[in-house]
Amino acid sequence: MKPRSANLQQLVLSALLIGLATVLSLVKLFQLPFGGAVTLCSMLPLILITQLYGAKWGLLSCSAYGIIQLFIDSAGFSFVTGIPAYMAVVLFDYLLAFGLIGLAGLVRGKKITAGRMVAGTVVACVSRYVCHVISGIVVWKVYAELSAIPEILRGWALFQSETLIYGYAIYYNATYMLPEMLITMAAGAALASIIKFDKLECVR
Repeated sequence: MKPRSANLQQLVLSALLIGLATVLSLVKLFQLPFGGAVTLCSMLPLILITQLYGAKWGLLSCSAYGIIQLFIDSAGFSFVTGIPAYMAVVLFDYLLAFGLIGLAGLVRGKKITAGRMVAGTVVACVSRYVCHVISGIVVWKVYAELSAIPEILRGWALFQSETLIYGYAIYYNATYMLPEMLITMAAGAALASIIKFDKLECVR
């Protein structure tokens, strides 16, 4: 059993990092019209939590962050009609999408390294991306239109009329999740390389 001081440190540091992630989420490098944005590394503090304390604590912390984002983005629900759609958005765009960032802790090790930060970011972003795609297919399909797809891609089988809903969800969410992942990967690798975590040891 960890001493009470260690538990308190874990709780306080996690709360601070969740707060930092929330502030960074408000700094949007660009915003998409129907939701989704590239932020100033808002996922990085959450991934750091998972690398410090593991996937179990990470899932809990990231779920708390998802609830905060749910309240921050509450205005976006004006575009949602019907209780099933509302519940699907809450689940796939917030609770699961952000909660599953905690899976980055699956690649945690004794030391926080650039490689583990990058790998954790990939796990986190892919998990979040899948949730947003599911939401796009289930709820936001009404906004799927071929004109939103770059002309160079319109000939692909994925963007034909019978599969447009799926193609649109895959493409739309990739337009912000891919840059978000690349930025977070770079920032995470830099953070692990510049800041040595020897004194702030990962709790096993």
